[in-house]
Amino acid sequence: MKKNPVAEWDKFMLRMPPGMRDKLKKVANENSNSLNSEIIARLEQSFNLHPTEKSFDAAFTRMEKATIEMEERSKELEKYILKFKALEEGRNPE
Repeated sequence: MKKNPVAEWDKFMLRMPPGMRDKLKKVANENSNSLNSEIIARLEQSFNLHPTEKSFDAAFTRMEKATIEMEERSKELEKYILKFKALEEGRNPE
């Protein structure tokens, strides 16, 4: 009989606040998971919540470019507003 690799996993005693085990068990059942699988899945997800320095830098660069583009569009919009006001006042917008 082949040995189950799960038997080689680290075992860890965990204390949870009252009611949390029941909440986890309910969600695990809804997701067709064992309680253990649900806890592992949630822990794995938590590692992906915080961006790495590289992805943070990339996001900052994108935001910086978007800010510059917004400033350029804002200036362009301001020109159109001034032209519209000139037309409203009966002046030549150019």
